Amino acid sequence: MAAELDPGEWFGAPDRIRIGGYIKRLDPGFLSSGNFLEKGTEKFGGNLNLSLTARDRIRGRFDREEFDNAGPTEVGKLDIGTLQWAHDHDWWGITGEYEMRETEDGSGNEMDTSETAAGRLRVKPFEKLTAGLEHQQTVEGPENNQTTLGAEYQVHPSFALQASGTTGTTGEAAQGGAVLTLGNGRIYLTERMADDQAGRTTTTVLGSEKGFGTSSKIYTEYQWGHGDDGDRNVSLTGARWQKDLAKGFRLLLAGEYSDVVSRTQNTSRYTISTGLSYDHPSGIRASTRNEVRKENGDTERLQFLTSNHIEWKFNPDFTLLGKYRYSRTEDQKLDRTEAEFEERSIGVAYRPVTDDRFNALARYTKLLDRRPLSLVGTEESETESDVASLEWSWEIHRYVEWVTKEAAKIKEESGDGSSVRTHTYLSIQRLNFHVWKKIDLGAEYRILLQEEADDMRHGWLTECTWEAIDHLRFGVGYNFTDFSDNEFSENDYSVHGWFVRLQGKF
Repeated sequence: MAAELDPGEWFGAPDRIRIGGYIKRLDPGFLSSGNFLEKGTEKFGGNLNLSLTARDRIRGRFDREEFDNAGPTEVGKLDIGTLQWAHDHDWWGITGEYEMRETEDGSGNEMDTSETAAGRLRVKPFEKLTAGLEHQQTVEGPENNQTTLGAEYQVHPSFALQASGTTGTTGEAAQGGAVLTLGNGRIYLTERMADDQAGRTTTTVLGSEKGFGTSSKIYTEYQWGHGDDGDRNVSLTGARWQKDLAKGFRLLLAGEYSDVVSRTQNTSRYTISTGLSYDHPSGIRASTRNEVRKENGDTERLQFLTSNHIEWKFNPDFTLLGKYRYSRTEDQKLDRTEAEFEERSIGVAYRPVTDDRFNALARYTKLLDRRPLSLVGTEESETESDVASLEWSWEIHRYVEWVTKEAAKIKEESGDGSSVRTHTYLSIQRLNFHVWKKIDLGAEYRILLQEEADDMRHGWLTECTWEAIDHLRFGVGYNFTDFSDNEFSENDYSVHGWFVRLQGKF
C-alpha cells in the first residue's frame, strides 16, 4: 500500500510540498529474488519533497525493513535515511546528499552503522551532451569512498550513447552502452568491466522492452559474463498483460522465465501469476492474486502464493471485511515442505454515514507459520496464533478525540517434541487534541502484558499529526516505550525513539 499527497495544493501552491508513504508485507516462506527460505519481512517508509525556490529542492526519505524470527546473529531491522539538496540551472546543476544506514540483530542489538556524504555535479555544455561528476565519502563505518565520471551523448532523438567510469576503495569499474528508443519500446546494449573485491569481471548486456496498452509490456534481457570464477550467463524473458474485461472487472496475467548458467550454478526458474479484481457500486469489492514459481537446478523448488480480499458493505454504516493468504514452498528433490504460511481474517467496520463522530473496527485473525528446524533434518517448528482486536475512536468534542485499542493474542509454538502456549494482551488509550486547522497533538498510554512471564511493560507516546485529507493522517512522534502498537508483532526488538507514521482510517 502506498500514498502520495500534495499539501501545497490546498494552500494555493501546488508542487511545493509532496509527502508520501508506503507499507509492504512479504509472507514467510516465499522465495524472493532467489533468496533461500525467505523470512517474512515488513517494509515501510516515508518521503518528503520540498521546493524552496524554482531552482532549489530538498528531498528526505526514510525506509525501514523488519525481518520476522531473526536470530541473534541475523539482521532483524534495517533503517536507511537520506537527506538531499539539489540546485538546478538550465545547463548545470549540483546535488548534495547525506545517507545513514543502521542495522540491528534479532535481539535488538546494534550490528552496523554507516554514514556517507556525496556530491554530484551535472553539466550540459550543449544540447546533445550531458556529463556528470560524483564523489562519495565515508563519514562513519566501513570505508567505501568512490568517484564516478559519466557522460551521455544524444546522437539522434531516438539514439543515445552512454559511458561512465568509477574508482574507489573497493576497486574500479567502467561501462559503456547505447540505447535505441522506438515509440513506446527500447533496445539497449551495455558493456561492463569491474576489478573489485570479487575479482575481475566483464559483462555484456543486451535487452529490450515494448509497452502496449495502458499498463502492459513484454521484455527480455541477456547477460554474458566472464570472471575469475568462470563464465556466467543469464537470460530473462517476461510479459505482463492487464485488461478491463467488463464494468468492475479487471484481469492481470503475467509470466517470467529466467535461466542462469555458471560453473557453480545451473538454474532455471519460471513464474506465472494471475490477478482478478471486482468493484461493484452496491458496495462489494473483491480481489485475488495468485502466483506459482518453479525452480529447477541443483535444487528443485515449487512455490505457491495466494492473496484474497473482500469487502461487503451490507449496510450503509457497516462493512464486512475478509482476508485469506496462503504460501507454501516445497523442496521436490527431498520431498519436504521448506516453509508454509497461512492467514485467515474476518472483521466488521462501523462507520456511520450520517454521523462520523464514532467509528469502530473489530477483527479476528488466525495465523499459521510452519518451517523446518534445520536445513537437513525432518523436524518442523510450527507457530499458531489467534489474535482478536477491537479499536474505536470517539470525537467527544470538536477539539478532543478519544481512541482505544484492545487486543489479545494466544500463541502456541511447537517443535523438537515440545510445545509452549503464551497469552499476550495489549491495551492502548489515547487522547487527540485539535490545536489548529488540521493539526492535532496526541498523548497515548500503552500497556503490554505477557501472562506466562508475569511481565508488564507500559509507558507513554506523544505525536503531532496532520490530517492531509479526510481519513488520512501524517504524524511525527516519540515513543517512550520499547514495544509496538501492532498486535501481531513479536516485540523482539526495541521501537523506542522517534518515528513517522502514515495512518488511514476506514
